[in-house]
Amino acid sequence: MLTKDADVIYARYATYPLFVGTVLKMVFCKPMVVSIHGGDIRHGRPFKWLINRCLRFADAVVCYDNVGHINELKRRGIEPTVIPNGIDTRLFKPHKSPSKINKIIYVGGIREIKGFNDIVALSSDGGFEGRGDIEFNIYGTGSIKGDEHTRFHEKVQHDKMPGIMEGGQLFILPSYAEGVPGAMLEAMSSGMYVIASDLDFTRTVIESKFLFKAGDIKKMAELVVKFCDSKREFFGDQNKKNREIAVKRYSINEVGVKWKELILGLSRRD
Repeated sequence: MLTKDADVIYARYATYPLFVGTVLKMVFCKPMVVSIHGGDIRHGRPFKWLINRCLRFADAVVCYDNVGHINELKRRGIEPTVIPNGIDTRLFKPHKSPSKINKIIYVGGIREIKGFNDIVALSSDGGFEGRGDIEFNIYGTGSIKGDEHTRFHEKVQHDKMPGIMEGGQLFILPSYAEGVPGAMLEAMSSGMYVIASDLDFTRTVIESKFLFKAGDIKKMAELVVKFCDSKREFFGDQNKKNREIAVKRYSINEVGVKWKELILGLSRRD
């Protein structure tokens, strides 16, 4: 029943669904497309060996436009099809809401690889004491008590994200590893200013002066202060540029066309 009317097998991740998809391909002889993401490509042995073996059966291996991931797949002898992450730029759009408070947004959850411990340390930096113009909004857990300028929230559902982005001024991505961070692209599409860890992907869309080495709390604090005190001089029109990049390169409509062309092309194979 699973493959009775199917023309293409699609494995969303390169872990368990990939193994299932590979078996289905061998049994039913259907073309298979696999999309591989950040966590998958970082797997070590024995999963790495199994993933590589299964990827050989794929008719197309899709990855985001992350240079590190593209090069890693090529090192494994796989020529990937590059399709960017897609976001709804009509839903995530600039919303003018003048505020005397610089609302700083983090939505990465509580995992250490996403920089949760670092954002907590940053919000507790003594340099922000007494500043009534800064408000850190940390989404991931509501069990931590905040202070005069820090608010902890439970992990946010995606349908609430547009409202959060509309109300924020500065988005922080302190991750140690990312494929293509969708939340950051949504923030960019919303016209937010952005500072981020210096990673393979972030350096392709964010100027180097807005990047910091993952874990560098001091540099993060310096950038936050510059945002609050010297936004026009240091950040300029970064928010407008962010929106332009999101619309031109990551609109879900454009990405959808690429996926459609790929899947239809595979389904028409003899």
